[in-house]
Amino acid sequence: MSIFDAFKAAPAAPANSANANPGVPNSNNSPVPAAPAAGNPAATGEPASPLAKYTDLWKTDPNAKPDAPFSFNSDPAKLLDTAKTVDFTKVISPELQARITAGGADAQSAMMEAMNGVAQMSFAQSAHASAKIVESALQAQEDRFKEMLPQLIKQHSVADSFRNDNPLLTDPALAPMVGALQVQFTRQYPNATAAEIKSHVNDFLNGAADKIQAARPQPKAAATKKTEEWERFFTS
Repeated sequence: MSIFDAFKAAPAAPANSANANPGVPNSNNSPVPAAPAAGNPAATGEPASPLAKYTDLWKTDPNAKPDAPFSFNSDPAKLLDTAKTVDFTKVISPELQARITAGGADAQSAMMEAMNGVAQMSFAQSAHASAKIVESALQAQEDRFKEMLPQLIKQHSVADSFRNDNPLLTDPALAPMVGALQVQFTRQYPNATAAEIKSHVNDFLNGAADKIQAARPQPKAAATKKTEEWERFFTS
C-alpha cells in the first residue's frame, strides 16, 4: 500500500449541504478562493488542480497580531517618573521635623523615626504597585487565554477526529505534517467548524497525494516485454 493511501482511507463528507460551495469563512469572512480561470477546464481545456482553491493557505495576514509571548514591557524611566509623583516626606510630621531641627541626642532618635516612617511608606507603596501589576497581568493573561481557547479546542477536536477515523495519520512520520495543516486551516479560517476544517485537510492531503502520484514515473514493464518480443521475432 502506498503511503498516500493513508490520506484516502476515510475522506470526510461535507459538514452540510449549505456548505457544499467550496470554502469556509476566513478571518475576513470571505470563502476559500475558488480555482482560478487558468485551472478551469472550460477555459483552457486542462484539468483543474485539486489544490488550486488553497493557493493562499500559507499566506500570512499583514494585519494579524503577532503571536508573541506575554510580557510586562515595563519601562524603568516611566516607573521612575511614577515614583516621583509620590511624596514620601509627608510621613514626617511637623513635630518630628522640629525635633530633628533642634539637634542634640533627641534629633538622632527623631531622624531614625523619620527614616523608618519613609521606609514603611515605601514598602506599602511598592506592595500596592506590585499587586496592581500582578492584577493587570492576570487580567491580560485571562483575556489572552479566552482568545486562544476556541482555536485550541477546535484544533483538538479536529486532531481527535482524525485519530478516530484514520489511525494511519497518527504515524510519527505523518502526524507533524497533518498537525501543521490543521493549525494553518484553523488559523486561516477561524469561523469554520471542526468538521469543515477536517474536510479541508482531507481535501488538501488527497489533492497533494494525487499530484505526487501522477508525477511518479510509470512502470515500463509492458514496454520492455513488447521490445523483447519484437527482438525474438527478428532473431528467430
